[in-house]
Amino acid sequence: MLDTQTISQLPDWLTAPDPKPSIPQPPAKASYRDKIQLREAEFEAYFDTFLEQICEGTGPDIIFNESHLRDRYTIGKFMKWIDNDPQREEAFYAAQKVCAKVIEGQVLRIVDDPDSLEDIARISLKVKTRMDLMAKWDRKRHGDQKKIEMTSTTISINAALADANMRVISGLTIEHDTIGDS
Repeated sequence: MLDTQTISQLPDWLTAPDPKPSIPQPPAKASYRDKIQLREAEFEAYFDTFLEQICEGTGPDIIFNESHLRDRYTIGKFMKWIDNDPQREEAFYAAQKVCAKVIEGQVLRIVDDPDSLEDIARISLKVKTRMDLMAKWDRKRHGDQKKIEMTSTTISINAALADANMRVISGLTIEHDTIGDS
């Protein structure tokens, strides 16, 4: 039998891991409101962990399916819960923006890997997919930049009204359908 002194001398990898935090369970006969409150509490408790993993470049479906929530909820319910609150939605988009920066490094590694045995088409697909995600998640840095040049044009309202009056007077009205006429 091991005494406490012997146990304290064991390396960390031989001792039992810390128990997982307890997951709240609904009462046996929980009302609908109780179930909703439990779901809200579970989602809220998991949200920061979810965002951290998004920042690291893991997809939402993978993160959720590896969580303890997958047994009771769907990824759709969780994403809807995020979308229903502007602050959570903004936090999610901010995490995706950080992820875009992480993906930059992935793109360089994929392209510069001298030991890659993958064909060019597969490498191109990987890079294009990541570039598209970067453009969606951080438009300012990676999105298409479209510049619109406008030349200064002066429009005279008085001249436009005078032209319209002349058309009406000369009978050159523009034909149009009126609503309600059959």
